[in-house]
Amino acid sequence: MQAGAEPRLELFGIATARAGGATIYFPQKGFQLIALVLLSQRPALSRQAAASLLWENTSDQDALRNLRQLLLRIRRSWPLPEALVESDGTLLEAGPGCSRSDLADLLECLEGGRPADVMKAAEIARRPLLHDCGSVSEEFAAWLNAERQTLQDRLFSALSALLLEQTRFGVADAVALRAIEDCLLALDPAREQSYRALLEAYGRAGHFDEARRIYGRLTQTLEAEYGSKPSNETALVARRIFAAASTEKEGPPPAIEDHGYPRIAFLLPTLTSDPGGDRLVETLIQEIANDISRFRTFRVVAPHSSFQVHAGQDIDFGRIKAQYAVSSTQIPGAPLLSCRLFHVASREILWAAEIPVAGEKLALAFRMISYQTASSMVAAIERSRLNEKRRQQDPHGYLRYLEGQVALKNCDLPKLRRARAVFRDAANMDPRFCAIRARIAQTYCLEWLMLGGNDPDLLRRAKAEAAQAIELDTGAVSGHWINGVVSLYQRDFDQCEESFMLAEALSPYNADFLLQHADALTLMGEIDAGWERFEQAILLNPLPPDHYWWAGASILLSRRDYQGAIDMCGRMENDEPVIRLLTACHALAGNVEAARSYGRRVKETYPDATAASLADIPPYKRVVDREQLYAGFRLAGIS
Repeated sequence: MQAGAEPRLELFGIATARAGGATIYFPQKGFQLIALVLLSQRPALSRQAAASLLWENTSDQDALRNLRQLLLRIRRSWPLPEALVESDGTLLEAGPGCSRSDLADLLECLEGGRPADVMKAAEIARRPLLHDCGSVSEEFAAWLNAERQTLQDRLFSALSALLLEQTRFGVADAVALRAIEDCLLALDPAREQSYRALLEAYGRAGHFDEARRIYGRLTQTLEAEYGSKPSNETALVARRIFAAASTEKEGPPPAIEDHGYPRIAFLLPTLTSDPGGDRLVETLIQEIANDISRFRTFRVVAPHSSFQVHAGQDIDFGRIKAQYAVSSTQIPGAPLLSCRLFHVASREILWAAEIPVAGEKLALAFRMISYQTASSMVAAIERSRLNEKRRQQDPHGYLRYLEGQVALKNCDLPKLRRARAVFRDAANMDPRFCAIRARIAQTYCLEWLMLGGNDPDLLRRAKAEAAQAIELDTGAVSGHWINGVVSLYQRDFDQCEESFMLAEALSPYNADFLLQHADALTLMGEIDAGWERFEQAILLNPLPPDHYWWAGASILLSRRDYQGAIDMCGRMENDEPVIRLLTACHALAGNVEAARSYGRRVKETYPDATAASLADIPPYKRVVDREQLYAGFRLAGIS
């Protein structure tokens, strides 16, 4: 038989047998029997049961004779040696040829459970099973309706689980969610449970307009079909999601009441590298200058002019009428460019950063550095022109911010939530202080971790707070740092790397940021680089809060130093946040009794968790790291 001409059985919709695009003869009762043997494998289908379902109005002897004749006709009509139906004495089973059917494909996809498989199964089931396959007995019709419902329920369950998986980190592709929505509503356009699952999913992902749309569609459908309204359960879900949406719609930062147009000049970089490298760095500075010129509240002196104002140590800013300037110097012996933004009249430095200008990092981040640096400079100029109003607006806000920092020192859930409440008070007192927003985002991330990574709403809220921190002050490191953390947990590794790269350029010697970067690098597979930054963080903060030891123990787990990780967890005042980590480390170190003891605590804390779901919480980029954690949980007795 030619390639592409292999026969196929289509049992969904109008039952048909095809080969090479052409219809081939197949007995109508044969389609019914194939469905029977595929859907009756546990327990296996007996000959008597099959005959009774297919021919209910005949004697048992005649029904069995009809079955034998049907099996013969199936063998004769099927053009391959692979049997469709195999007989083992009194039992009938699906043969290897049944794998060439859409029903077998659907069952296999549902068994696999992968997102692409679930979507394929839903696509197959858009048409009813055996929609038109000739006359059927009443008993077979009852069986068929029950099986259709069972398959539909399995699809609803698989698609709902897929919605949870797609939105478990508080972010999801709207196109992917729409595709799942189409599949769910194609199966049953009036099923309220499907709308409720979609409403929850859009809410978890922060797509509130889509949530309102789906709720409106449900309301219209129920009114048109049944003259009813959504149930109280669905209405409560909608109110909770819409309330969450309203809390995130906070106003923009206070506007800058200044309509002047200050001018900024980019000076010629002071370089020590080879001539080729000099041109590359000059091009980078020109790119940043070109990017910042898109902002309407500032004017940028063309680099061709600003590069020419050097005259030894004296710079004639009068020639170019600039109120702000950016100078840059290559750091000797290192592929870094030290940049400063300063006020020309007072020489006050408003912003500074060290930017990588050589090697792979530059190739990966050239455009990012240009955009982010330009945005940071704009924010720094805005801060300068506010005359320090933000920090001096309410000193009580800064005091509350410091109190929140104290409450955040230990990884304890009640203290964590207390810290967030204090930070909220501080934000109300000083709404332009970006570091407060970053710390609020941090509390959401830590709570998400401590609760087992099962509440995507916490990550979504953390992302919103991080975005607001960056909007308030693009040149401050805190917003980029926490945005990198949230992106990591949402498995957006590219955004994570970009945010941490910028944060490190802005503040290369901050212990807190070094620690988070260490954790991120480890989870992305750069374990040695992660450990190096962790050691730097400890040198800068030798008596750290508990979450430092938590991060260090996680890095040691990835380094396969299980005892070292256990010892590091022992430095914490409270081991509750690291019971998952201790469970795996003790198991992998061979401490079976201790592992099972911690495993019991894990089960008590997360009663619905499995080894697989627990291993999915850390956002490992490498499969081998996730598998190590999973093995540890299994050794500790977590199924």
